[in-house]
Amino acid sequence: MCIRDRAKYFEEKLHPRLARLNAFAAGKKHIIGDNLNLVDFALFHALYILGKMDPKVLDNYPNLQNIINNFNAIPQINAYHASDAFKSKPILPPFAPYKFSA
Repeated sequence: MCIRDRAKYFEEKLHPRLARLNAFAAGKKHIIGDNLNLVDFALFHALYILGKMDPKVLDNYPNLQNIINNFNAIPQINAYHASDAFKSKPILPPFAPYKFSA
């Protein structure tokens, strides 16, 4: 999906969904509960990409920020992110019809 008007999409579609997900994440260490599972990896990846699109996108969602922080605090994840194997860019292939400014 190509988002032509990112601000409109974020306001009308994304933020209401993030608000519901933020409420669902209240008081949880990981998105499903206290144990890490596959959904946490998928959620982290999606939120990571959103953060690259707009670094302030999660500013109003403290529970989602906590989920990300808990994920990043896992020693193996932290070590991977600090290693040369981790590539923060590019997110999209060079032939993608749109680019991120981050």
